[in-house]
Amino acid sequence: TAAQVSRAVSILRSAGIRNISIDLMYGFPGETLSDWQRDIDAALALDVEHISAYCLMIEEGTPLARMMEQATVPGASTPGSSSNEELERAMYELLIDKLTADGYEHYEISNFARPGYRSRHNSSYWHDVPYVGLGAAAHSYDISLLPSPTAGIIRRRSWNVSDIRAYIEAIERGELPSEGEVLSDASHYNERVMLGLRTCEGVDLTTLSDHHGRYCLREAEPFLKDGMLRRNQDSLILTRRGLFVSDMVMSSLMLED
Repeated sequence: TAAQVSRAVSILRSAGIRNISIDLMYGFPGETLSDWQRDIDAALALDVEHISAYCLMIEEGTPLARMMEQATVPGASTPGSSSNEELERAMYELLIDKLTADGYEHYEISNFARPGYRSRHNSSYWHDVPYVGLGAAAHSYDISLLPSPTAGIIRRRSWNVSDIRAYIEAIERGELPSEGEVLSDASHYNERVMLGLRTCEGVDLTTLSDHHGRYCLREAEPFLKDGMLRRNQDSLILTRRGLFVSDMVMSSLMLED
């Protein structure tokens, strides 16, 4: 429960752990800006090294979605309504203001860290670093170079079966129970745009092909003029204003695969 969080952090500190991350969620049905401010203040009082904060998404088919449809959630408004969006934006702005004022780096759309405590694990995904996933349902990503004369780069993503019994039985037979795909150039470009723009470093244009770099800059021009994107040497970065419409900006820069 929320009341147990402070105790849990105290136990970790007493065990000598000096790198603690907590998750927060906002945008609950009936939640007010004052409610959210109290949550943020409680999180800051814990003085942890890393905070992730996510806006609640109500997924179709879930019990909460059915409760919303039946109007059985007190104080809730219709998902996607303008009142919801305005309140969620105010909550996000409050989150950014309070955490950065307290010394946290806002280094990714939903992530804040004390200097030196960014998530190395998640940063690998955001910066196109290969990784190996071990165990049932784990994903892996690899980059390899083709030898001459067909020199090129192959990017492959694979995933293990999710059924843990089937996974164990296959491993015992000496088999790797996984499937995979080779990413097309367009898919890789789209991922670089989507993941790069989530970070404070933005999209590094030097990591794109000449063709994709020119395309990205051309499509970014309206957002640069409107102040939703800014350019820092060879990078395109979302501005504070652009953060609130990041999905729209990202999708506008993407290619059809």
